[in-house]
Order: sequence, then structure tokens, then C-alpha cells
Amino acid sequence: MLQRIPLFGLALLAVVAWAIIGCAPVQSPTPPLPTATTRPVPTATPPPSPTTTAAPISVAGPDVPARVLDDIATALRAGAPAVCAALRVACDFPVSVAVYADQAAFDRQVMSPTMRGYFALSGNGRIQIVSPANSGRDELSYEDGVGVAVHEFVHLALDQIDPELPDWLEEGTAVYLGPHAPYDRACRERLSGVLPTLDDLRRRYSELPAADLFAYTLVASIVDAHGLEGLNALLRAPEALEMTLARPAAEIEAAWGAFVDCGCVAAASGS
Repeated sequence: MLQRIPLFGLALLAVVAWAIIGCAPVQSPTPPLPTATTRPVPTATPPPSPTTTAAPISVAGPDVPARVLDDIATALRAGAPAVCAALRVACDFPVSVAVYADQAAFDRQVMSPTMRGYFALSGNGRIQIVSPANSGRDELSYEDGVGVAVHEFVHLALDQIDPELPDWLEEGTAVYLGPHAPYDRACRERLSGVLPTLDDLRRRYSELPAADLFAYTLVASIVDAHGLEGLNALLRAPEALEMTLARPAAEIEAAWGAFVDCGCVAAASGS
């Protein structure tokens, strides 16, 4: 399943702009493209945590400075074991990362032509990303650009569980387990009182402004209430939200709102 970051990269501009100017419309990613990967049979009980080692990761990019390739590789190798441990998946799947010197080079070789103009995407064990040293995006720092690679790795790890997760759960988990400090700041500063309904987030994801921010806060509230065990159970039975969390949708939505009203304190504590 292809996962992608919109033109402004990791939804960071969506977060920054949303936090500064309010709930302005922000383009959300379109639904993921299907692949031939066989969908696992979901189960309500997460498997025991496997022994995790660094995933076999290769990073290459013609005309990209060696330090950029090294920084991306270092970030991925440092972040991968924790991501795999959190998701209870073996961290032994190969990942190849193609880094492009600029947006034009990315657009010429992007996996899906519809993703031209995007900063990064992933699918089928591969990450494609514009060099964070030459992204052409003033709002995206070098460090945040490197962090996008870790976000994309979360998507590839999620594919080991279920390559067809609902958008809100896929993106919310990818933000939660990847770099998310800007999302925490947005939640603390401007998010209280403007959440969509739970039903809207689940069924109208692509139509919502700042959808990834909302999804992140929902996933964070679920982990706050149910731990990673609850999140893992939900990832393996994504359509059984109420049954998996043993709470009616109204209570899940109320807990989400209360969590955000408190400034996403638990989610922000490690940021």
C-alpha cells in the first residue's frame, strides 16, 4: 500500500499553518493505492512482542551528499527497532530508501505518477524521499525532513500487520510512532473544542482539514487509555473499534475530546 506525504511534507505545514491561522482547509492525502499484498486475518489479541533487531535498511541517492544519506540511514536504524517493538512485528523486512537530489528528480521516478509534487511516499518495502537538504520547502527544516523517513518506515511496519488499514488508524499510528512534536504543540495551543466527530474522522477522512492531526490525537488518546496493547489489538481488528476497546463509540469520542482538552498531555510528555 502506498503511503505518502503531501506537498508540504509529513503534514508539518498542515500542523504549523493550522496552529497559526486556525482550522483552514488543508489538503489531506488521497486514499492509499491497493497492492497485491495478501491482507492478514485480523485478530483481537495482539501477538507477543517478537525479538526486534535493526531492519535491513539500504539508503542510496545519486547526486545526494553522503552526509544526507548517512543521516537518513542513522535515523532509520535508530528508530526502526522501537517502532517494530511497539507494533509487535519482527523487524526483519528489508527496506530500501531512494533519496532524490530535488523535487524534479523525485517527480521523474516516483512510484505513482499521481504523487508528483509530494515530498515522500512508501510502499512495497520501499521509501522514496526528496533530499531534506534540498526540499525547496522553507517550512520544512532539515531535521524534520530526515524525520519523514521514520514516519514512512512506520507505514512499512504497519504493512506487516495489515496493508489496508483505515486511513485514520494508519496515519494516526504513523504520526504517533514517528516524530510528532509539532502535532503536540498544535494540540496544546489550538485544537481544543474543534475536533470532528469520530464518525466523520472514520468515514470522511480525506475531506477533513488537518486530518492527520486529528487522527494522531485520537490514536494518542487510545494509547493513553488502553496502552499499546489496546492499539495493537485495534490494528489487528480495525473495524471492531467498540468491541476491541470494550467501550461504545460515544465513550471513545468523549475520552478523545477530554484528552485533547487537557492538551494531549500524555502524548506530549515524551516530545
